[in-house]
Amino acid sequence: MNSPADLQKKAHDHLWMHFTRQSVLDTSGVPVIVRGEGHHIWDDRGKRYFDGLSGLFVVNAGHGRKRLAQAAAKQAEELAFFPLWSYAHPSAIELADRLADEAPGDLNRVFFTTGGGEAVETAFKLAKQFWKLQGQPLKHKVISRSIAYHGTPQGAGREPASRSGRLRSSPSSPALSGCRTPTPTAPKRPGSSGTARATASRLSGSGPRTASKR
Repeated sequence: MNSPADLQKKAHDHLWMHFTRQSVLDTSGVPVIVRGEGHHIWDDRGKRYFDGLSGLFVVNAGHGRKRLAQAAAKQAEELAFFPLWSYAHPSAIELADRLADEAPGDLNRVFFTTGGGEAVETAFKLAKQFWKLQGQPLKHKVISRSIAYHGTPQGAGREPASRSGRLRSSPSSPALSGCRTPTPTAPKRPGSSGTARATASRLSGSGPRTASKR
């Protein structure tokens, strides 16, 4: 078992943390979370925290759920992983059937991805391909909420919704546009128009026939 000091040194020497100001870690150290139970997590020094972010929106059922761990272990023993590229497997088929049954309207097909960022990228590509097949290849712009998180891949990470954390490795795509989210607690700024009017204005200025709503 590594001591807290050992973990700190290894993290400092080899771990490149996500969305973290690395220079701060030189003086304050790396926060190390070692276990979780329910909605609480503990660091390597025994301090307890409330996991309000649910990991990264993926531990909604809570930490330490033995039922989930047993189900994951059973699946890993049977078939650890297999891509859905020309092949299927029972777990994917059963889950797709269950999701289709729960989905509203005529939504009855499921395309699985490994996470939210990949899901957003897939939605981009599917929407663009759809409009190409409809004879409208220039319909490629995306209207998204400005107060939302879309993930970190190149397309999703460049959406205006996450301007403060936008990747700076390339210029922002001209195909993406963002609109404010209508929230009852948002302060009203003098001279600003409503969300619907602002969206309509932005569409009008950039070409409404080139945009898709997500």
